[in-house]
Amino acid sequence: DGEFTYSLGLARIIGPNKSSKLVATSCESLETLIKVYPNIQETLKELRTFNVSIYFEVDATNLKETLPVRNVKFHRISWNFPCPAITNGQDGQNKELVQNQNLIKAFMKQSESYLSPGDGEIHMIHKTKPPYNQWSLEKVALEDYKEKCYVEYKGRIVFDQCLVPPYKARKALDKKSFPVSDACCYIF
Repeated sequence: DGEFTYSLGLARIIGPNKSSKLVATSCESLETLIKVYPNIQETLKELRTFNVSIYFEVDATNLKETLPVRNVKFHRISWNFPCPAITNGQDGQNKELVQNQNLIKAFMKQSESYLSPGDGEIHMIHKTKPPYNQWSLEKVALEDYKEKCYVEYKGRIVFDQCLVPPYKARKALDKKSFPVSDACCYIF
């Protein structure tokens, strides 16, 4: 989660229910996020009121080494608008297609071991218009699984960011938002 507003939106929906445990992560350091998002301290403060566990510098392609949560199975693992850090800010463009696809494959392999058996789901929210539809997210996510696969593609639903306030989609390490009217949540 870039500025943690998606996690905050989920925490508000779940509420202070002690039976639901939310873990929020960012691939960036806290120091970097403070520089980029001036209001992040307020967001983190509210997340803590919901007893959300917050972790920084988590690599979605190397969860075993970077996520300090051990022996936990999750019912839902969600990643919004996955893309690698691209220096020119044009994340997800055609020339980074293979890099983006490899990111998705690595994330899926890492996430599988964290899913609750039988009812765990992976949710990836992404745009569906070109060039993002060329990622073939629903196919690429399972491409490296040959015979032994415990994860399957269930389908996708339209994503409406208005249902998760105060979430606003933002470019990686940028205050600028981007339109998500064509986004869907891919469910595995």
